[in-house]
Amino acid sequence: MMKPILELRNINKSYKTHHVLKDVSFEISPGEIVGFIGSNGAGKSTTMKAICNLIQIDSGEIVVNGHAMAEDALVCLKDMSCLIEAPGLYPDLSGRQNIKFFASLRNVSKENVEEVLRHTNLGHHLDRKVRTYSTGMRQKIGLSIALLSNPKLIILDEPMSGLDVDAVMELRKTVETIRQQFGTAILLSSHQLGEVEKMADRYIFIKDGEIVPDISVAQSKKTSIFFQDTTQLPDDLKRHPFYCDGLSISWTDESVNLNDVLRTILGQGLVIETIETTQRELEDIYRDVVGNHND
Repeated sequence: MMKPILELRNINKSYKTHHVLKDVSFEISPGEIVGFIGSNGAGKSTTMKAICNLIQIDSGEIVVNGHAMAEDALVCLKDMSCLIEAPGLYPDLSGRQNIKFFASLRNVSKENVEEVLRHTNLGHHLDRKVRTYSTGMRQKIGLSIALLSNPKLIILDEPMSGLDVDAVMELRKTVETIRQQFGTAILLSSHQLGEVEKMADRYIFIKDGEIVPDISVAQSKKTSIFFQDTTQLPDDLKRHPFYCDGLSISWTDESVNLNDVLRTILGQGLVIETIETTQRELEDIYRDVVGNHND
């Protein structure tokens, strides 16, 4: 069994009397793209900053590639890169100069630098000053710098903030390329749920500093059975985890066995019109899991 690249074990963090993170625990496997989702103030950024060792946790354990952050922070940080919102670049240096400067700080080989430069897809723009760059171009440079040390894990906190449609599409392509070519795991936080839905293999939800059971893309399916009339439907199929609207029943709970449901329905002599399985949109899952919570 493949060991997780990232493990959070009962993380707690408070600011004075405000308990921001409450026993936060989850794992990420190598090569996974995981969407980290929650409302403003839910604890997303605090969690990501803790993973990147930018803040100290009160209790719990963060483990990166088998190494505990509290004991081997430098070893952990060598296996990961973090891009928290806008990358910190030197505006009067070119994109190429920024990449080479950060590479020199990390003792990255010339071969690795050249490979990363090829992956930027910025062409002649690489030699322009960063102050002339669009937000999307800056993000590309930030991601390129994140790749310099061949990290096994990349943390992206709101990487799509301020990007136009074309830049978001380009970022999505870049993230998938990173995963495919380097096998890098990515923890991605964004309020743009539609984009997270297109990129992530799995979703982790956080609400009021607590992790809600995570959902894979496969688990986000909805099954519906349509009838001419549901008045004869057994009561067991009219309550949780089923939803009945008068002409159909539907459910999203993966533990429900379709064959068992069909036997119950047909045993009542009901006539089924159609059965369909659809992919639920992440926005709908968000409403169900997190609700309309606002901080």
